Amino acid sequence: MRYNIAAVEPVNCGFGHFLDDSCRYLCYGLESLGHDCTIGFNQIESDCMNIIVGGHNLSSPADVDAIADSGDYILIQSEILHEDRINTAQNDERYKHVYLPLMQRAHSIWEGTHRNIPALDKLGLRHQFLLGGYQPQMEEVKHKKNKDIDFLFYGSVTPHRQHMLNALDAKDHRMAVVFDVRATFRNDLIARSHLNACPRQGGGMNHFPWGRICYLLNNRSLPVVESCEDQEWLEHCFPWSDSKRWVNLCENTLQRPDRDEFAEQCFDRFRAMPFKNQLQKVLDEMG
Repeated sequence: MRYNIAAVEPVNCGFGHFLDDSCRYLCYGLESLGHDCTIGFNQIESDCMNIIVGGHNLSSPADVDAIADSGDYILIQSEILHEDRINTAQNDERYKHVYLPLMQRAHSIWEGTHRNIPALDKLGLRHQFLLGGYQPQMEEVKHKKNKDIDFLFYGSVTPHRQHMLNALDAKDHRMAVVFDVRATFRNDLIARSHLNACPRQGGGMNHFPWGRICYLLNNRSLPVVESCEDQEWLEHCFPWSDSKRWVNLCENTLQRPDRDEFAEQCFDRFRAMPFKNQLQKVLDEMG
């Protein structure tokens, strides 16, 4: 079968590239299963099954009509979902008139967060549950022999994350914190870092950010995770703790004499979880 992964990035949205890893994971996974797949930037193909990534960035009902009129599509649902909004938005008219219709008209929704399932069920939406895993083509970071960063964090710095990172920084470590950085430069930072600090988002958004964690594990990088909801399926692949002990865990992991061997063990555990197996499962469920 032929698929097209349609990455949605409106003109005024500068952060669409944050979804590039997800697009490539999906493309490589589908190709590893023998399917043809392309990636399009704001581009819908009418002669194949489209997979919409970043649909929450759409702002107009006309955009939904254009997608639906082109044929069947799968929606990657990557936000925290409530019955009347996504994430922390209140009185979200765009949800009502754009995102909800986008979900309702989808051939299927691929969801990766357990807490969203009750809302999908209550809305009567067809969905499959998709988790991450190891994808050989995504192993692309070439680690530096001499690393000059103790802890790296990349992503949005919420108030909770700022608090946790400040507590870690107070221990006088070499740290790098970045938000909007292209993959080339992000990967160089990963290559230069001993460990990856992964505090949870906070503010009622304590879901497991498995997209970031999987990318790090896929590239033999060790994340130190502040415990999140629904992490059980992957927590054997990284060190983790509750909020009170997270800074100490970061320090203890950095000081481990067997840190490199431990990171390799975590990589081996992750490599035993092929992404294509997860993808085949959802394709089989779709029928």
